[in-house]
Amino acid sequence: MHGHERRIVKEVFSSKRTIHMLYKGVRLEIILKSIIDKSEETLVVLGATKLFIAKVKEAAKKKSLLGSATCDVANKIQEIDIKTPSARRQRIYNEIGCVFVNDQIFLSDILKNNVLNTNIRTVSVISNAFLPRVKTIHNFILFTFRGALNILFEWTGKDSFPDVVTRGYIPSSGIFLYPSFRNSVIKSFGDLEVSELTVQIDQSRRVIQCEILDLQQKVKSMVGKELFNEYITKVLKLLENALVILHNTSIAEFFKYFTDITDINYIMSIIVSMYGIADSQHSRTIVYKSALEWLHLPGIEIIHRLAGDLQEKEKEFPKEALIRRVLEKNRNSIPIIFTESIEAEDVKPTGAEKDSIVDSFFDNIYTIRKLSSTVHTALGYTKKEGSFKELEKELEAERPKKFSKKALPIHIILMNYSIGSLRRINMCRNRWHRRGVDFPLTIINIRDSSEEINYLQETVAEKDAFLYGIGLKQNRPEIIEKQLYAKEAEDPKAPLLQIDIRELKSSLPLHLVQRFNNLFRFEFKQLTVGDYVLNQSYYIERKRIDDFVSSLKNGRLFKQLQVLDYTKGASYLLIEFSQKEKISFLSYANRLQEIDLTGRIVSLLQNMKNTYIFYSSIERHSSELINALARKPPHKLISQKKQSPAILEALMAVPGVDSRNIDLIFSNFTSLYDLITASEERLTTSMGGEHGKKIYEFFNT
Repeated sequence: MHGHERRIVKEVFSSKRTIHMLYKGVRLEIILKSIIDKSEETLVVLGATKLFIAKVKEAAKKKSLLGSATCDVANKIQEIDIKTPSARRQRIYNEIGCVFVNDQIFLSDILKNNVLNTNIRTVSVISNAFLPRVKTIHNFILFTFRGALNILFEWTGKDSFPDVVTRGYIPSSGIFLYPSFRNSVIKSFGDLEVSELTVQIDQSRRVIQCEILDLQQKVKSMVGKELFNEYITKVLKLLENALVILHNTSIAEFFKYFTDITDINYIMSIIVSMYGIADSQHSRTIVYKSALEWLHLPGIEIIHRLAGDLQEKEKEFPKEALIRRVLEKNRNSIPIIFTESIEAEDVKPTGAEKDSIVDSFFDNIYTIRKLSSTVHTALGYTKKEGSFKELEKELEAERPKKFSKKALPIHIILMNYSIGSLRRINMCRNRWHRRGVDFPLTIINIRDSSEEINYLQETVAEKDAFLYGIGLKQNRPEIIEKQLYAKEAEDPKAPLLQIDIRELKSSLPLHLVQRFNNLFRFEFKQLTVGDYVLNQSYYIERKRIDDFVSSLKNGRLFKQLQVLDYTKGASYLLIEFSQKEKISFLSYANRLQEIDLTGRIVSLLQNMKNTYIFYSSIERHSSELINALARKPPHKLISQKKQSPAILEALMAVPGVDSRNIDLIFSNFTSLYDLITASEERLTTSMGGEHGKKIYEFFNT
């Protein structure tokens, strides 16, 4: 390990609550493995991928076979998933060792009292290389967890460092920045010897690039963008990939890719998978009109025309030409070409198939993720012997044929790169230099390309982020008073708020817990009816506006509220709108002209006599409903039926059955089989002529 990496590990164990702002390209896996090895307490790791967990378990198994004297590492690594029983979870959290668990399960365990050990240390990893975090769940953990908490925060520009510091109640002494500002970014490359080959972007690619960037801006500013956030993110990613392909492979590959992603049938398949309304002329011209408008912009036709013309005359793409020069100049070394943001197999040179240079190009392309292992293999270094040697016969078959038997020297070429990849290369070269091995590095750059612009912007943004982090540390108090989460209020007669555990992904539960902490008693479990239950008397079904509209369309909401009405009496429907839009059904009614949205809402109000509808756009307004119901005395439920909500909802899905006549089914039929096989005469006699006929036709047509 490098000195600064050992320092990070040491400082993780030095304080109870810390955050470590790490540079892009940091060897997080190495640092985290060292933390796991040195831990002598219950260590919970959040955010680890399945691949990383498998590596740690394999390393623990090898140590066990070697008979480690420090601890029984074979039993040290454990994993909790959705199938792990509650009793076993409690035991695991009380055992010394490392526990891998995702954020949602860990929060659920905290709220369900599975985490009773107060001597637990939790390490949460925020990084693109690890599992993406759900912000609301992560913030909930920061508020409710009482043990030692250390956050490894790899800067990416996507997550807010100050927000995590504030939410985590991190004091000034718990904020660590790596590298410090005086050694950051530009200065950290002072000793990085590198050859740079640059070519000016050609005019056709420049225009194509400008048109794609313009398309991205048009997509970001589309009409009704609040309704299509997920779709917009997906389209922007597709266009970003188009830029990567434009600069890193043949124009033919770009032309094919861009044609595919701008095909309306492909885009409609994405929209349908996200929002559910089937592909039709109506949905294309009315429902999703604004989401499809970018496909009709003139820039797409310009890109197709330029790419088509360039495809006919281009013999090799610009980076291919530069790499050929490097390969021809360094014929006595093994080239290792690394790519970032594009998979190695997608880089396809355009030269003749029998060209030896092209063969070398094809055979030696890797993604930057495999940097260390690829360099190890190319240099013929074996950990078993700890030296360079010709591999033994039994190992020869395992070695890629693309590397010769004597694989020294090597030459690394970066087709595209970021701050992170350059740092990783630099650290890799330093490690090999200490072993007496040096190898050259060449980076390929297209001047004025989006890649070059992104790299420069990333450099400035990271530098600014570290500068802001230093200011935050200097102005942060040494002592932060953290409000302790209290599941039980001081008053034993305080209102009881039951929250469905599936609601944790929304921001409302955290807001309620923070606002009514010590004022309410909280209980988190999987509720059979409703999303929130107050004093076991008032049942609230929460729906986001898009979910509400979808539920109205398929009729499921009617059935859910009928079940609630039948089993519990009075119920409350809370409809949440986005903060960025007015509380109005108008825009949704205009989009969904294939259904009468207004008519459905009126029908809902007419049929659900005991259902009260509330509207909200922020958590504070939603919590006011909870608070108002808390002040009302608990009422005696109108009815407490023995039938499960699932059975009731299934029966009410049958045409002719609703909350007003479902009792007749339980009175006149002994089982579901009895109901299904009943004659039309028996059904009409028991349920009434019209309803009985509908039920009979449903089961017999």
